[in-house]
Amino acid sequence: MNPWKGEKFSPEGLSQLSARLQEVMTLRSIHEQLIRLLSAGEQQELRTGDAFSPFAGLNPLQYNPYTQPLWRAAVSQYERAMGPAEQRIAGKLRAQFRNLSKNSHQLLREFQRYKELIKRDSVKKELVSERETLLQQLQQYIKNIKEDFNTRVNEGKPKLGKNLPEVTNNIVWVRQLEAKVEETSNTAEALLNDLSGFSRFRKDAVELLEELHNWRQDQFDTWSQDTLAAIEDTRKPLGLQTTGRLMDFDTKDNKLVVNYGDKLVTLLREVRQLQGLGFAIPAKIQHTANVAQKFYRHGVILKQVAHFHNTIAEQMIPSQRPMMLTSAIAFQNIIKNPKKGAKESDGKLQVTWDNPEELEAYIQKLQSAAERLTTENRRLRKIHNTIAEKVVYLMNVDLLRQPSRWKEGLNEIRNIMADLHSKGYKLEDMKTWKLHWDRQLYKALEHQYQMGLEALHENLPEIKVEIIYR
Repeated sequence: MNPWKGEKFSPEGLSQLSARLQEVMTLRSIHEQLIRLLSAGEQQELRTGDAFSPFAGLNPLQYNPYTQPLWRAAVSQYERAMGPAEQRIAGKLRAQFRNLSKNSHQLLREFQRYKELIKRDSVKKELVSERETLLQQLQQYIKNIKEDFNTRVNEGKPKLGKNLPEVTNNIVWVRQLEAKVEETSNTAEALLNDLSGFSRFRKDAVELLEELHNWRQDQFDTWSQDTLAAIEDTRKPLGLQTTGRLMDFDTKDNKLVVNYGDKLVTLLREVRQLQGLGFAIPAKIQHTANVAQKFYRHGVILKQVAHFHNTIAEQMIPSQRPMMLTSAIAFQNIIKNPKKGAKESDGKLQVTWDNPEELEAYIQKLQSAAERLTTENRRLRKIHNTIAEKVVYLMNVDLLRQPSRWKEGLNEIRNIMADLHSKGYKLEDMKTWKLHWDRQLYKALEHQYQMGLEALHENLPEIKVEIIYR
């Protein structure tokens, strides 16, 4: 291979053709804007339909030194023919701009809308006053942006975006301000560069752009320094130690903690977004982010498992917890003993991984155990709710008139509990749950006794009483 070492090659013929195409597009844009602003009668009066007749017989795409004089002559003839129309349009634009003079944003949009037309020398001269007004408003607009920026920076209250880390939010906010200033400056450069106050406006805009750029760069530099300091912190470094523990089970408060912190997740987002914004991430930060990204999926899954472990007791019905004790202990044993050789120190059982294959296998084992525990808990809750419905039903069954229904309901509840026992649940573990339902059945029975006593006189059969006098 012979790499090119010279300057960028730019074929002159192609460049000239590109300029010709740009000129054609400009002429067409100007003509369309003129037609849009003229009525049908004015178009006929000014003969705008014949404006392109000088180009008859010319091929605009056929560029070479021999055809260039013919093209230039046709363009000059077109401009002379459209001179009266441009004078008429200048008056219309003047009236239109004066109606918008109090609204700087709308006035700027209208100037941008007719940008190519206003750049014409004849139109530009006619609109000096309106362009002066626009320049003053743009100067004030730049001043307002600068004041708002300084106020927010000093108060530490930049505009907040959605779901963005602080550094990215600040940089995006300033990028938006820069885009506004650049757009305003480019429009002024094209339409107002011949006015006496333009040089001052350009100076203010350039200074503001430089200030915004420096502040944006300072934000990135500060973030880089703080992140590097956090990575190099010997007490609690920001990073994922792939050869160290990934998860701790604290036997003191029975909480499972994953050592894939939220700061790592934030770092991944910051690095990804800052790279998208064009910043060069320091190598050490990039390496830390790459390691964190490699285990990100595993970290998220383990956080879900840890959350499940830490909250499963709250999801269980208190009286059913002894029934799930065996499954819960099995789940904890998998956490405590992921593989042979697990270490133990400082009252914590450390879980370590030597390679991604073991990590993947361990996560699958954890997920399977958590799914089994969840399924069992849902099944027991469903049975609990079924019994609750039966007890509520018995509360509304008349004990005096329908004693057989009461017996049927009790037998159904006993059968449900007997079925659970036959499936491996120990009677000792079911004791608390059964006592709970004994109390609920007692409440239902008490309620029916009270109702029965109150309506006893309505249900007693007729009693014959004979009185004998002697």
